Amino acid sequence: YGTPIVDESAPMPDGMIPEMKTITYPTLLDGKVSYEENGGPRGLTITYDVRNKKVSSFYGLGKDSLHSSDYPVTTNSGKVLEILSKGGRWGGYMPANADAKKVDVIVKTPELGYMRLSHMDEAGKYKEYLIPALIFPVEKSTDPMVYTPNNLTIPLIDEFLSVEVPEAVPMPMPIDVM
Repeated sequence: YGTPIVDESAPMPDGMIPEMKTITYPTLLDGKVSYEENGGPRGLTITYDVRNKKVSSFYGLGKDSLHSSDYPVTTNSGKVLEILSKGGRWGGYMPANADAKKVDVIVKTPELGYMRLSHMDEAGKYKEYLIPALIFPVEKSTDPMVYTPNNLTIPLIDEFLSVEVPEAVPMPMPIDVM
């Protein structure tokens, strides 16, 4: 496992301290951190109750059974930037009646890492993949009181670059990457 990462993504008014803190010891694969599709680190996760000074939850302890496969890696930088500009694979998808505020974010230079991705194959079977991805750390948002992820994850495997989203999927507020 890698160096612990404290989740600082929840918006807090100035001077406020959250009652819970989430700390993740990220899973490393080939020395690179692995992330969830939502941009959070994947690994051993502890939720610490600041007020009561005790651990309130612990999860992520398990044994992965990984199989190596060959998939074509994308060479389409335009597609990667298009997905990044939407806030990730699921970004920009809001129910038609959603009243959402668009937030601009600035991202840092991406790092190569891995992301866990859930996918339904053509036979309708649910599978999980741990695939290479570009991890874009979010530097800042134009509205610090709106939730923005710590990272935007973009898969580097052609098959997983696009996603079909069903109608009325509840999603966080859309963001624009600057």
